[in-house]
Amino acid sequence: MLCRKCKGKAVINLRQYNLPLCREHFIERYISVVEDTIKSFRMFSRNDKVLVAVSGGKDSLALWYVLKKLGYNVTGLYINLGIENEKGDEGYSNRSERCCRNLAEKIGSELIVENVYQKYGSPAPLLDKNRAPCSVCGITKRHIMNEVAKRYGFDVVATGHNLDDEVATLLSNVLRWDEEYLKRQYPVLPAEDGFSKKVKPLVYLTEKENLAFCIFEGIEFYHEECPFSKDATSIFMKNIWAQIEDRMPGSKIRFFKEFLEFRKKFLSQEERKNLGKCSICGQPTTAGDICAFHRIISKIKVQHN
Repeated sequence: MLCRKCKGKAVINLRQYNLPLCREHFIERYISVVEDTIKSFRMFSRNDKVLVAVSGGKDSLALWYVLKKLGYNVTGLYINLGIENEKGDEGYSNRSERCCRNLAEKIGSELIVENVYQKYGSPAPLLDKNRAPCSVCGITKRHIMNEVAKRYGFDVVATGHNLDDEVATLLSNVLRWDEEYLKRQYPVLPAEDGFSKKVKPLVYLTEKENLAFCIFEGIEFYHEECPFSKDATSIFMKNIWAQIEDRMPGSKIRFFKEFLEFRKKFLSQEERKNLGKCSICGQPTTAGDICAFHRIISKIKVQHN
């Protein structure tokens, strides 16, 4: 198999585009896709302070690396959720943190670390045992990302959500016809009412492409799945998409791009309504005087008293 660009030996075949590429031209294309996505959605400029939320996995570390390579003003944020720390070993979260620290040193970028276990005395998934672990972690990460962005004056928060993440979420929302979530699913969420601007520069790149980029560029990442994620709906949806894509290559990218066109034409964009301020942290909340995160933390404090 030969590279479509130079006729050298291809090391990867992007079946969705029928595009075999050598290492050099794959990396060139990858970087170009990221920069084109940033520009087309007006995500941020080189004058903006960008906070990159990193997990230690391939997607977010690839994002941090490529943004630094492109000359953007980036700082990493790792939220140590304390997963497995209760066992006394290094644990999933600490091993992930080590990968983030290693990349920070490799690319010469600052890394901010927020440790949930040290601050609240419990791994994030176990802060509220009445909620699904992924839900608790999601609430925790969103709260901390927003708080850190405000504390340090970042203009935008960038996350490593990829095409596989987006179509899995989209399929789930379509199956429920959840109009509110469909309206808000977009590569850019503007800053509003105390929420920081959030962007997803990797939405047109798959997990496979991010994995290949990390391998080709020598980016060390943590490859194990979170021990709490084995029954996650997102993984089930990704498995469905893998079967669809295997039979009909290009289905994921077509589905997502057509959705963006559909959203533009038929889903009216309305500002969030009835947003109050949390009496504890001041962040936006739609439910009473206390935000979802501090309702969870309040339960922990009651249990410890």
